[in-house]
Amino acid sequence: MNEKEKAAESLEVIRSLMERATVYRAISGPTALFAGVLALVMGLGGAVKMGHLLNLHWHQIWYVVLGLVVIFNTVLIVRKSQREKKPLFSPGLKAACRAIVPPLVVGFVGGQVLVEAELYPYVPAVWMSCYGLALMGTGSFSPRSMWNLGAAFVMTGIFVALFPRTGLSLLDNGIMGVAFGGFHLIYGALIILSENDRS
Repeated sequence: MNEKEKAAESLEVIRSLMERATVYRAISGPTALFAGVLALVMGLGGAVKMGHLLNLHWHQIWYVVLGLVVIFNTVLIVRKSQREKKPLFSPGLKAACRAIVPPLVVGFVGGQVLVEAELYPYVPAVWMSCYGLALMGTGSFSPRSMWNLGAAFVMTGIFVALFPRTGLSLLDNGIMGVAFGGFHLIYGALIILSENDRS
């Protein structure tokens, strides 16, 4: 690949990232509200009740919550790409995945290691911190508000890690619900209100 082709590819990536920023703004609001409501319901005891019904530990139910949010967000991204007749796997989306996936993988693996060691009080701290780092990693091609949301999760994760509990799964579940539910609901509401003001 010569210099001209490299420059053209770089320009395409930049253009795609700028377009993708508007996609994040349009999609992240509804996704945040969906995630917030789901997390709040789980945090208010839903995860523990479902865990008893399905014979799963509370942390496994949160994997289900994550899966539902990912599916919801993916559907929105696909619909928007189809509506605008643009490729789904653009350079911008690939760059976003490169920024988001590593911290999420570390959070998943780290959380599992802590669960296996029965260090449950540290699981919410690791999940929140790694999720926050993933959001902050999108800072160069997403709204500033998403970086701020990530920073809030990182700070909350650090705070929770500094004050571990002992064997209180209900409290751990509540912390997850308040953080993931509350932060996402506030973020989603602010994004949607700002979009309404623009239109």
